[in-house]
Amino acid sequence: MVARMRRTLAKEYTLTIIQLINTFTLYGIDTIMLAALTTVTVAIIKKLFFKKASKKLLTFLPFIIGTIFYCAYSAIINFSVASVINEISAHLEKGFAVGATSTILYVVYEQFVRGDKSTPLSESVAKAILEGYIKSDELSNASKSAYEAVVNDVTGSALERVKQIISEHAAEGVNEREILLLAKTLCDTLSHLNSASNAN
Repeated sequence: MVARMRRTLAKEYTLTIIQLINTFTLYGIDTIMLAALTTVTVAIIKKLFFKKASKKLLTFLPFIIGTIFYCAYSAIINFSVASVINEISAHLEKGFAVGATSTILYVVYEQFVRGDKSTPLSESVAKAILEGYIKSDELSNASKSAYEAVVNDVTGSALERVKQIISEHAAEGVNEREILLLAKTLCDTLSHLNSASNAN
């Protein structure tokens, strides 16, 4: 029994490393460096300004900062702010990728530096995004259900299913707008991660 558990954990560890390497390969060194900078910046902001803040307030911070960093980076290397404005949709998408990768890096840190290796990477990412919006005693089940809804989706209905899951487990005070934004963020982030996992 113990040997089987060790083999399972070893397999999950290997899959996580592969996912991480594929993420680096898919997005490129600039996105990874910006994601690392975003992760550090978010950690500093949390420590200095949001020590007692609700986790709900911090969920989207990596995506906001990642987008700001990517737009600033693009403006610097192209010597043009106009290029950012003219291609804002592409920059927002790249900025989201930075935020998603930053979230993945944070989860990897939690899993391997702090020793929490019992949950698959994609499920842990879902948990990190949902935390603060889901009842604490239902977070693990909701995260697993949302993760499975995205990775097993073959009909294109993952977003609606994730919205339903969030609604069923939502903490008090979470409104429909927040549920929709949260569901989109979760689906897009896991899609980024799964694209990296399936990259050759």
